[in-house]
Amino acid sequence: MVIFTDGQVGTTMETSSDLSAWTGKTVYGTGVNSVITDWYHHGANCYKTDSPDENNFASIYKTIANTLITFSRFYFRADALPDNSTVPIAYFDCGGGVRYFLKISGSGRKLQIVSTIMATKTSATGISLDTDYCIEVLVDGTDDNGTLTVWLNGAELADISTTGFDGYGVGMQQFHIGVPDTARNFLAQVTLYFDCIIINTEYNGPEVSGIPASLKWIPHAAV
Repeated sequence: MVIFTDGQVGTTMETSSDLSAWTGKTVYGTGVNSVITDWYHHGANCYKTDSPDENNFASIYKTIANTLITFSRFYFRADALPDNSTVPIAYFDCGGGVRYFLKISGSGRKLQIVSTIMATKTSATGISLDTDYCIEVLVDGTDDNGTLTVWLNGAELADISTTGFDGYGVGMQQFHIGVPDTARNFLAQVTLYFDCIIINTEYNGPEVSGIPASLKWIPHAAV
């Protein structure tokens, strides 16, 4: 069951060119949230966050009913992202102080999972600038048998996925995307793009059309 979607054709980001479908925005200092047409995966617009440094950053968030099992998928591109830094790009806020963060960290811009209830895990897989990615995260807060799984372009990143932990029986209540407010370390400009964002109770996977090559600055037809 689809819980929330924005950024696809017919959704608010596409029809109204704004972020009104979201519950709110978080902005510190000179960070900026915007909807732009310079890049998109599907439709004509995408969400862009500009964060000049670790003290000036921005994100958006959606509040949902406490949902034990969620699959959150988005298309992602980094235009500016300093290497050897730590930049959060998604934050999954559950009840009872249980939180999960997806970050890009260290040399080679590796994907990383940080949580309040488990040890930090850093993948051997990194992301490149000016490259389109499909990222999906399963958060299953089942008591004594939780699961957190990360997929990149439809392939599971087993080195940061975790099963069998105590999820305390709490599910996601708020989804943050952009550069959320949590531990971070970057001293130069971060510019990120997000599109085709969906929260579901079932696995979404990459869109049927696949992942196009470089789309930056190149308008393309909806698929």
